[in-house]
Amino acid sequence: MLKSSFFSYSTFFFIYHFGIQACGFIPQVSSRSPRWVQLFSTSDTESEDERKQRMELVRNLQDMYYKDAQSDTYTFLDETTGVIKHLPLWRVQWTELPGRSNVLNVHDPIYTNMFETILNRPKPWYFGHLYVPNGSKNLRSGEYAYELKNWRDDAKFLKEKDPKSRTAVVGTLMQISDFRRLQDGRLCLLVLGLERFVVKNAIQNLPYSVADVQILPDFDQLPQTEREDTAKITRAQAIQELFRYQAYEFDEVLLPLAKTKKYMAQTEVYGSWLVDLLPFAPYNFDENNLPTSRYEYKVNQTSSTRINETKPSLEAQLLENNVIRRPPSYYKTATPPKENLSNDELEQQLWNALEDYCGATGTKIHPDIACLLPPDRSLPAYATPNTKQLSRDYPDYRRQRRFSFAASALLESITPKDLQLRQVWLETPSTQERFFSVLQWFDLVNAQILGEFQ
Repeated sequence: MLKSSFFSYSTFFFIYHFGIQACGFIPQVSSRSPRWVQLFSTSDTESEDERKQRMELVRNLQDMYYKDAQSDTYTFLDETTGVIKHLPLWRVQWTELPGRSNVLNVHDPIYTNMFETILNRPKPWYFGHLYVPNGSKNLRSGEYAYELKNWRDDAKFLKEKDPKSRTAVVGTLMQISDFRRLQDGRLCLLVLGLERFVVKNAIQNLPYSVADVQILPDFDQLPQTEREDTAKITRAQAIQELFRYQAYEFDEVLLPLAKTKKYMAQTEVYGSWLVDLLPFAPYNFDENNLPTSRYEYKVNQTSSTRINETKPSLEAQLLENNVIRRPPSYYKTATPPKENLSNDELEQQLWNALEDYCGATGTKIHPDIACLLPPDRSLPAYATPNTKQLSRDYPDYRRQRRFSFAASALLESITPKDLQLRQVWLETPSTQERFFSVLQWFDLVNAQILGEFQ
């Protein structure tokens, strides 16, 4: 593995340091120069024809490299455990949430390498999104604090260091829905946030991070059990179930760009169409994509004697070590909602608060939020008319989980950035507690807007 990784990294460095970083900017090409001089020359007097000739050489190198990379270990979901093996990680300075969409402008050679490797493999094109303070700046510092860690090592590190220096081990499983290659070597990617995960095993840090990750359903979507030998079975079944809903929960969205060119100019891929793709991943709405047939769950047949019968469940361990943690209360003088309310009751209260906020600010409710209304609730006045509604056969717990993440989007422009609320809500144990936390913020904001909170 070490030898293979070293070869891969060396080959990557050779191609990208002398090729992609220079795309459109550096080498001078002479028709009489050797081909290697044409690729690596460093003058700034390159003509357009010379640039095209050099880029053709770079692309040929890339094609050979990624063709060989297809034999590498693939990313895949182990359905018997809910672990995604060998997941490439996009570690950046912001947090992405399940149910969101984004358009990535990938220009860093390391990540261009990572995504090209993914795109040269079979679908689905999965990668993990992990928060790291200050992004690439800290990753390149060489400090242990910013190296990829599994959740156990992260918990151990936090006991000795300032929690503000931590890099996240809880992230979001992302899927590339569509892409375009740009003439200057960059990639334009349309991506969707699917599920959250926790890093189980850190496999590599160079040239980019790769890990085995455990998919983490919200804890109130799992049967309550204290022992891991039981919890691992019910968790795997819950994860198999949630992946069955993805065809309904995530429409096949494409970039509204022509595919007539293999490589596009920068000016061709940016425009007002971005607004229509962000910030939510749209539902498919076709009821034929809802799972209806009985599903035979796959179970790991490993003997339970290999597992300590008294070992706490993974969920209990994550809570105990503050990897998954309950969000802090931000209430001061405002009256908090009752903590013992059910998800159904909290959902209704959050919709009330959201409508109050929209009424006070004139904000329109995005159709991809409005579609998450409970079936017995009428469409709010601030929603887009003729908003599609989800099927009544779609489970309440899936709709509520999506809403608990989606509603927070309205708060992002008016809440303190230093609180990292996206990461707080990603690390919140359950839908119920996320509802409670987001509702707190809406109550605070609404009270301030109405002059009731000082």
